[in-house]
Amino acid sequence: MVSYLQLSIIISKVWSDVTDIMKIAGCGRNGAIAIRNDIIRKIEASGKFVPKSSPKVVPTQSVIDYVGLETDYIFAMAEKEQKNIIGGRNNASLQGL
Repeated sequence: MVSYLQLSIIISKVWSDVTDIMKIAGCGRNGAIAIRNDIIRKIEASGKFVPKSSPKVVPTQSVIDYVGLETDYIFAMAEKEQKNIIGGRNNASLQGL
């Protein structure tokens, strides 16, 4: 399971590969490849170009739209997670005093 903090970092990237898609969509490798290929087909059908690369990548925004993620919620929860991590470290260090 990917934390909101990790997910916020991934969705902030411009391009996503299969590993990123797996984390964003919460699926396995075959599912991520199917999503990537479907996104590539849709982009090319609209007359746009997807750069050839190794590994193959697609725009992260296309993955977000495909899966239907609410990015504002993810970033808000990531900020809360980060505050909890920082707060937890401060509390742990104070307990040792």
